[in-house]
Amino acid sequence: MGGLSRRYVKIQEIRDAGKDPLIVDAGDLFFSTTRINDKNKKSEEYRASAILEGFNKIGCDAINIGKYELLNGLSFLNEMTTKIEAPFLSANLKSQKTKELLFKPYHILKKSDLTFGIIGVTNQVPDTSTMVIADDFIEAGNYYINEIKNQVDIIIMLVNADRGSQADLVEKFEDADFIITSGSTNMTRTNSPQKTDGPFKYSCGKQGKYLMVVDVEMNDKNSPLVDISNHKKKIKDINK
Repeated sequence: MGGLSRRYVKIQEIRDAGKDPLIVDAGDLFFSTTRINDKNKKSEEYRASAILEGFNKIGCDAINIGKYELLNGLSFLNEMTTKIEAPFLSANLKSQKTKELLFKPYHILKKSDLTFGIIGVTNQVPDTSTMVIADDFIEAGNYYINEIKNQVDIIIMLVNADRGSQADLVEKFEDADFIITSGSTNMTRTNSPQKTDGPFKYSCGKQGKYLMVVDVEMNDKNSPLVDISNHKKKIKDINK
């Protein structure tokens, strides 16, 4: 839980600076293993519950449902959703029986003068999950992007996907503004290249171990966003 403590301190520093951060998680937050059995089930369930308790204290705006959240069954996941104020999202996970969405596909909220639309998708349903099916995550994501894009200023995609499927997410979700991923150990660095006109894609590893902070300064809602972190890193290296 040391990571949560450090995260709390960092977020509190941001709030003390007069900022109101948008805090999201892209999924694979629960559990330390994909093998839940009689020997570790109790401790892993406690871990998931403790993480959500920590997220409640930190403050969280939305959590995407990924593979790890589904590992212990739908009943356990539904129980966990009651332990935190933040909504769990999934735009493509459906009931095997009813073929209806199991969770909210997106969440719209306002921070300062901006309205954000947050959409969650995954392409990693565990083989052991018999009660859940998944629509194509690209099609589902774009369907809800089109549904909310005229209602919001910024669209954030929370995507839980295997490493191979993450390579072309920028092209697949071209109408999004930000794409936050989970499902891979990859981590976005300050000097990671980004598409000039977005969307900007970020990954902060797996299992909620790391906090990534993206500072956005917007003077004109109608102007395109520019990721300047890579340019700043180059200038810093040149000055060295």
